[in-house]
Amino acid sequence: MGAWLASGCATARPDAETRAQIQAMSTRQAELERRLESLEGRIDALLALSGPRAAPVASAATARPSEPRAEKSAYVPQHLAQVKVEPEAVDDDEFLSAIIAKKAKQSPEQQFQAVAKSIALGDTARGSDAALALCDRYPTHPRAAEVLYASGLALKKSGELKLAIWTFERVANHYPLSKQAPEAMLSAAQCELALERMADARALLTQVIKRYPTSPAARQARGELTQFADDGGASAVQ
Repeated sequence: MGAWLASGCATARPDAETRAQIQAMSTRQAELERRLESLEGRIDALLALSGPRAAPVASAATARPSEPRAEKSAYVPQHLAQVKVEPEAVDDDEFLSAIIAKKAKQSPEQQFQAVAKSIALGDTARGSDAALALCDRYPTHPRAAEVLYASGLALKKSGELKLAIWTFERVANHYPLSKQAPEAMLSAAQCELALERMADARALLTQVIKRYPTSPAARQARGELTQFADDGGASAVQ
């Protein structure tokens, strides 16, 4: 009897092939979750551009994201041990439809937060367009300068220097009292330096010091202008 029990317990545990299948399914689930997060970021940007209008959604599509997920387990019952389970195909369109329906009803604050997330996830092109669209739609929103400045930084990082300059100057001109304004002017000057447009860079650095003399950006601008002087260029502004 003891030998029979030992044998039964041994066969009830998954073999190497089944464990490999379970691991493959776990990996697939993690990949689907990553793809969903990326899709959400793209949709956030698209919604900001198109306004709060929901796209047509099929009734079957809305059920997919809310379905409970089965808990992972390292143990497989004996009657399932030899069953090969293929990962279920996921229809991106169903996810998109469901997410759009949900996000189209977001408040301005939620939309700004969503676009900021999209930019942080690296969707610079859509995120920057969405940031501009949101600031046009809600120009007095408390997060307008913040999101627009983040868009400029993303453009600068991606090498879109001329677009970054335009975005930074919009922050400085439209939101001059925001805490992002002096940093935006400094960042615009740095982009001008990278483009070797020295006169424009010097003018922006000078403006940072004149407009925001006690700001950290002004202290950095003075250092940049000192470097100009050391290189035989503009004189430092005191």
